[in-house]
Amino acid sequence: GGGGGGGGGGAASLVRDLSESDLSSLGAEPHVLAFGDVDGLEALAEATYGQVVVGRAPAALAAKYGGKEAPAVAMLPFGAAEKAAKKAVPFAADAAGLDAAKKGALASLPDSLVDKLGQGSPDMFFSAALTQTAAKAACLLFSDKAEVPPIFRSLSMAFEGQMQFGFAPPAMMAQFNIDRAPALLVLWNENEGKDEQDAQAGMKLTGARFMPQVHGKFSYGNIAAFVASVVEQRLQMLGAHAGGAKPAGGEGEGGRGKAAGASKDVGPPPELSAANFEAECTQRGGLCAVALLDGGPDNGNKEAQLAVLAKLRRRGAGGPLSYSWLDATCHTDFVAAFGLGESRDPQNLGQSRLISGNLGETRDPQNLG
Repeated sequence: GGGGGGGGGGAASLVRDLSESDLSSLGAEPHVLAFGDVDGLEALAEATYGQVVVGRAPAALAAKYGGKEAPAVAMLPFGAAEKAAKKAVPFAADAAGLDAAKKGALASLPDSLVDKLGQGSPDMFFSAALTQTAAKAACLLFSDKAEVPPIFRSLSMAFEGQMQFGFAPPAMMAQFNIDRAPALLVLWNENEGKDEQDAQAGMKLTGARFMPQVHGKFSYGNIAAFVASVVEQRLQMLGAHAGGAKPAGGEGEGGRGKAAGASKDVGPPPELSAANFEAECTQRGGLCAVALLDGGPDNGNKEAQLAVLAKLRRRGAGGPLSYSWLDATCHTDFVAAFGLGESRDPQNLGQSRLISGNLGETRDPQNLG
């Protein structure tokens, strides 16, 4: 519909309404701004959530940002906030213009936090990753692309200091038993933190791989949830504590609170049902991450799994996801809609049964009845 293809069903909008004053104090993130009535903004905001800020601005300012008159679209590349009007790139206020603005905004994301690995030894990279980051871990993306993809650039900024990020060419795939690209691995030293005898045995790499069949499609929201869960587990193993990642334009869980609220008690993660699905997923805005657990009395790990999810929810209060859970053994139709079988006693919450997506649009909550 008009005004950016507004979200239906009362869902919170991901598109920011920006005043002239707001435009004078933008963050460093890339922006796509619409002046006047432009269709397609909600879809664009959803597709780039966590990477690009999408906003509606007063129509009267179109000319100042490169357009002739409203309706108009302008793209502000990464880091352009201080001289936004001068650095704005105008685009047509149609589907092709929005798509071009999206590509330009994503292309402007810096890759300075990503190490480009060659065919030689990656020892220097791993030495830094496994000793100088909070999680003492390395995140590797194996790709046949010449340039670092925007998703990986965004990850490197969102989790800066948490782990080291490396971009690996296909020639390195065999070293890590990777059979196809793209592939994303998080690796750490299995002997880290063990007793002296094991530590003296040297470095033994182990880790987790992002699996689309389990974690969802290769998208920023899904990968960020995967990386966040691994970081949380690593910090627990190392006895450390750190805040969650904050996406571009992220304003709290589901895009509503403040990043500073990440340390507040946001309460336990809710158990999803048909009754609360709208409130806990659809109306949150952004992406919804659901842990599929075995809620039966025979699952002795349930409380521990919920505790991990609660910590993810608390730390993720400044991130792109809203966290909840459901008993996968009771809601098999809902689970089947994601191409997953019944979930029995997941051993690793972050690596096995954490699904994410805009569930309010892609899954029928009646399956939770």
